[in-house]
Parts: sequence; C-alpha cells; structure tokens
Amino acid sequence: MGSLMPQMHLNVGPASGVANFGIEFLFNLQRLGIDTHAIYVASYVGSQLRLGPTGHHSLLRALHESELHKTASKTLWFGLGQRTPIGLLTSHEACSHFVALTGCLLEIYSPWVTTRIMRAFCEQFVQRAPAGFGLRVPGELSMQKLVEKCGGLVSTTAFPLLAEKFMSFDGESTVGRQTWPKLDSSDHIRSLRKISDPQSIAEALYAMTGLAKREERNIRNITLVGTADGAALAAIGAWLFDLSVTIYNKSDNRRRYSNFDERKQQAQLTAVLAQAHQTRSVAKTETIFPLKNVDDVKARHMMDDPDLEDMISSRISWDIILEKTFQEAFLSLKQSPEIFGTVVGSGARIFSGIANGERGVPMEWTRECTIHFENSYGINYVTFLQRRFPELGYKGFHRSMLNAASIQSFKEATDTFENAVGLLCKKCACKLCSKESGARKHSPYCLAVLTLTVLRFGRPLAGINPIAALYPQRGGLEYLYGIQRQRFCQIVRGNKPMPFFMSVIETEYRFLELSVMQVARCLFSRPIQSPKDDPMRFSSAIDEDGICYYLEILRDPYHNNVVNYARVNVLNGHILYEGRYYRYIDEPVRSHWDIHRREKTEGSMQNISRRAVEDIQRCYGSTPELQLTVRTSNKVLEEFLQVSIALVRGSTVLSHVGPRFVVDSIAHGMGRAACRRDGCKSSADLKKEITKELAKARQQQPVCTINIRGHEVAIVNGDQGSTLMALYGLYNPLVARQECLACCIESGCSIPGWKKFPVILAQPASRNGLVLLK
Repeated sequence: MGSLMPQMHLNVGPASGVANFGIEFLFNLQRLGIDTHAIYVASYVGSQLRLGPTGHHSLLRALHESELHKTASKTLWFGLGQRTPIGLLTSHEACSHFVALTGCLLEIYSPWVTTRIMRAFCEQFVQRAPAGFGLRVPGELSMQKLVEKCGGLVSTTAFPLLAEKFMSFDGESTVGRQTWPKLDSSDHIRSLRKISDPQSIAEALYAMTGLAKREERNIRNITLVGTADGAALAAIGAWLFDLSVTIYNKSDNRRRYSNFDERKQQAQLTAVLAQAHQTRSVAKTETIFPLKNVDDVKARHMMDDPDLEDMISSRISWDIILEKTFQEAFLSLKQSPEIFGTVVGSGARIFSGIANGERGVPMEWTRECTIHFENSYGINYVTFLQRRFPELGYKGFHRSMLNAASIQSFKEATDTFENAVGLLCKKCACKLCSKESGARKHSPYCLAVLTLTVLRFGRPLAGINPIAALYPQRGGLEYLYGIQRQRFCQIVRGNKPMPFFMSVIETEYRFLELSVMQVARCLFSRPIQSPKDDPMRFSSAIDEDGICYYLEILRDPYHNNVVNYARVNVLNGHILYEGRYYRYIDEPVRSHWDIHRREKTEGSMQNISRRAVEDIQRCYGSTPELQLTVRTSNKVLEEFLQVSIALVRGSTVLSHVGPRFVVDSIAHGMGRAACRRDGCKSSADLKKEITKELAKARQQQPVCTINIRGHEVAIVNGDQGSTLMALYGLYNPLVARQECLACCIESGCSIPGWKKFPVILAQPASRNGLVLLK
C-alpha cells in the first residue's frame, strides 16, 4: 500500500529538483497543526542552505541521537515519543536543513522570538524566488507551529555549549536579570545582554548562508557588530555551516576566539561584541551587519512587546556551571571553603532532622518541606551535591561539608548554620549585605544567597534525571538565584527577626519548592514566571521547547518506593495523544461527540481520562492488567506507546479501558505530612469530621471521596488498581507512609489552591473496600 500511495509534487526549486510529499505525509502535517504551505516554504529555504561537512555530520549525529531517545521512550507507559514531528520533518533532506537551523535558534531564543527571526529569514528567500514558484511568507501562527516542532533536536549536541561559550565573551556578569523577580526599583538592574532586532538577525543569517554556498565571489567575508547575538550567530556559522570564525570584544579590542590558522586563511565571519549604544552609529553595508538592539527598534516603531524582553542564553556543562554563571562570586566562595561548606553541610543536617521527624523541629518547617528523596538530606545530600556539581569536590569544600553534616544534635546544626550564614554576610560586598554605600562598586551576586541557592535547589535536583549530554541553561540557574535572593531579602529586611534557614524552606514561590517538575522546567528550558493559575504548574508531564518532563509515576506506576513517584525524567520529546501534540498532559480538549451515547453533543472542554476513572470504578473487584502496544502505519514504526487496561475477573475480561496515551495530572513532590503520631492534637477535630464522612461513603469503592471543609479529598488504597485509578483521574497526591490519615488531610487542606486532592495510603488498612482511620 505504501508504494502505491499517490504523491503530491511540489516544485521547491531547480537546485534540488522536485520533492515528493505523499498524501500521508501531508495528512500527518495537518494532524500536527502544521500548515502545508509553511512546509513548502521550509523545503525551498532548506534547499538553498548548504551545510558544511562538519555541520552535515553534526546534523546526522543529532538525528541518530534522537533515534536513541525515542528507543528509550519505549520504556514509558504513556507515550512520550519522538518519531513525530522530528522524524517526520527530517524525512526530507531539504526540510532537515531548515529544522537544524531552527533548532539551533531555539537553543538561544524563545520560540516566539525564533518565529520572528525565521519569518524574516524566509522572506529574504521568498523575495528572490522565481515568480512561478508561488511562494509567500507564512503567517506568524503558521510559522510558530512549525518552529515549535523543531525544538530539542540539537539540545544534546555540542552546539548549546559552544553558543554559550561564544556569548560569554561579552563579559556580562548576568544574562537574564530582567527575568528575576522584582525587589524594588533600585535593585532591578537590567542585564546589558539584550536581544537584537529579529529583522537584523535574519539579514545577517541570510548573508551567512551566501558565504556557505560560496556563490557571491565578490563577498568573501562579513562582519557582525552587536551584543551577544553576534556571538550566537558565529556559533551557528562555525557549527552548522563550517565557516571560519573570529570573535573580538570591542571594549578591549582583544581577539577572544578563532577556529582557524590565520597564517593560512582569513576569517569568513567576524563577530565584534559591542554594547548596544555602540552599534547605533554603525552603518549597514554589503559586508557589515549591525545587529540593532530591540529597544531601539521598539522606540522607533512605538512597539511594546514583552516577548522581545526575553533573555539570550544557552547551556553550560555541569563541570563548570557555578564558576561560569556566578564568576567572581563563586571564586570568592572558594577562598572561604570552611564557611561555604559549613552552611551547606549544616543545612543538609537540618533537612535530615526534618525528614526523620526529630524532636525539636519546628512544626512549620516540617510542613513546608515536601522533598524527601534519599539523596536530598544528610550525608547522602552532601555526596550527591559533589557528584552533580564537580566544582564542589574542592578539598576544602568536601571536608567542611562532611564535618557539618555529621553534627549530632538538631539544635547544634541550627546554631552552626545561622552563625555561618552571618559570617558570609559580613564577608560579602553586595548591596544587600554591605553597610557601605556611595561610590563603592557592589558585587552583582551575594555570597550568602549563592550558597543558599546551591543548598535549596540542589534538593529537587536529587529527584531530576536528565538524559546524558542535556545540560542546564545559564539563565535558568540565574533565575533560581533570583528567587532565592528575593526570599533572603524578605528575611533580612523584614521588621520581625527570623532565622536565615526560613529562606530555604518557605517562599511565596511555593510551587518551586513543592514541584520538582517546575525546577527542572526552569533549569533545562527557559525560566518563566508562571501565574498562580497556570495549569502547567500542576502537570505530570510538560513539553517545553522540545524538552519533555514527566514524572517517574508515568513510567513505573507500581514503584516500591512511593517517594520515587515524584522523580522527574527529562529527555528530548513531545506529548502525543491521538495524533495531536500537547504542551502539558492535562491540557483540555474540546469534544463534540459522546462515544457512549453515540450522538453529537455540544462542544465542551473535557478531561481526557475521566472515562477511564468511571470504567475502573464500575468494574472494581477485577484485576487490572496493563497492555502496551506499538502502533505501525505503512511499514513505518511510529515510536510511541499506547496503554490499554484490561479489567479481568478470573479468566473473564470484563472491560477494556483505553487505549490512552496520556493520563491526568499528578504534581508536587510526594512528601509526607507533619505527623509524629503523638496523639495528633492539632487534627483531633478534623478526625471526627473524617469519621462521619467515611461512614457515608459507599462500601465497595476503591476510592472514597469525601468533602472536608470545602475540599474534595479522595482516599485511595495503596493497591495497584486503586493507584492506577489515581493516576488516571486525580492530581496533587499526598502519600501517607507513617502518618495518620487526619494529619495528611489537614496538611493538604492547608496548601493554598488545593481544592481537590487524593491521599494515597502506602500501607492501606481496609475492610470491604472502606479505608479506615488508624
């Protein structure tokens, strides 16, 4: 059948002949929401790009690595695959060149900025194309849908590291300070690394492609003058087009980099890093391209577009991320290893006391800490930090951290922590800690805040498992520092004295502490300030810029250790449901057909998996069996999984639930509630209400849903069938391991925004299907 499929012939230029796009290919594009004319233009533009031998090899290697990643996705339960759209878009060579260039830009800019660049870039080719080709520039929405599908292709290659290396030659101490949470007008200083006008970037890219093709013999080299954008384009030229590149910094007229022997050849691309005001006087010529700052363009056209306020940064290796991000501040900490190690080690000891429920731990500290991975406290945490950040393997750090983490009493650890943070504040020269003012030059980073950032956000890292060669964004780590700085300022400048440790366990950015997913999202994609009502905050899987984040519970719903359910896996991929891609796993869809009534209904937004919950409840008492299948189409293996659940009683299959590609939302670190089983005086009144509500519940339900003080609470037995139902229909779970049920429910009711949540009993006590209070 596949060989007899009719073909649609699209003439994409004499240089590459005719590209045959089959009907199935175009149909799949339509299901993905990609405009066919946008692919037509992308094919033509891609056919005009000439990758160098090294660039072509890099592209093939990136495609090969994506094949390995999609093989890894076979282990997932709910279908996070990468056969489509990357495999679909790169099945034609011309399209693959376009996708490679777009993927490189997505490692530097946001999807919206990349969309504007690629539209302007395509316009350069459309204006010069023969009239008979019928080309027109795709609309912004059409181009954005195409651009978003190209993300993640080069994320695990050497390109992101090369791009940030080149951009760091600008010498900026902060690259994304404009994205930090605001403190006050005096503290909020924007970074000098700003985005250039997308139109000028596109013109420079077009000139680079001309150099790569060697068509215009009169122009053998070009010069880019601008901020970090010039270095970013130089990285694309060196990595993708094999251009000989030289980078200069205008501030000191020093050459910072060249990838060729100057005695044998000359530079094809010269990038001059200059500040924004220095590029205004540079005139554009055939060989000189000034990258105008976007602020100047906005002022000229009276534009007000917050999307163009985005930062420009890329990835840094784990081996050098602290020094390259925080620069002089981290070098200062290396000169005081005893103090730094004492803060981190004593903090790890305090977290150990909280996790183990030691006597003397303040109740509010226990309530706020919900990360309980085995490597997130105590000696294990110190060891993990040194593995994750090899820079902390410095012998002075290692010894002092281990000594502080081995302190015997909780009170001694707390006193040691407070004293050590105070010493860091005295040593620091930042505006927050320094008592001097006036003409003194202050450090952009606070030593105390930097140390607390490592201590606090290293804990969720203990539950994040990225694939190999996927490194964090420099701007993402800066953003986490900004959040920690805001909380530290509230402690230091507050009217009521509070211990420094409160700055690492409680914050108005509560979701970053509760959700390991959001920390991973900030680090590996790009930091965004999510509003309080953002549904992606509570999602169990997110597709952000071609990087997919999903909880371990989706891969292994029957894990022996329930704490591991909250681990976050990170890989190149997308979320697929019935041929459509979703930004997050609980994204609502509009349904116009009721499959149970077999009739057309009013269009309404429905949750994907509610039907599964109803079916499992109806067949309670049967044994659920998960059945994994791989779907094929026209002899092409589509590498994603779908899940069917067969409900079996004895040897009879009562019903099939599914197939499902996704499940409903599961979020937040599955911590344990504040309960020492000492009589639980604080939850005594709540226990009486729960007892009354449970008495009204149906006896044979695997999940007892009760209403407590305006909250809908589902009490789930810890058996496989009940847990499976919790996966399909519930979110924001609390896991009762050793705590009593009343304390778990009280803890959930105290969290703002939790109007509906389940409590999963890891050690269920039930009789006739009714969960009992212990």
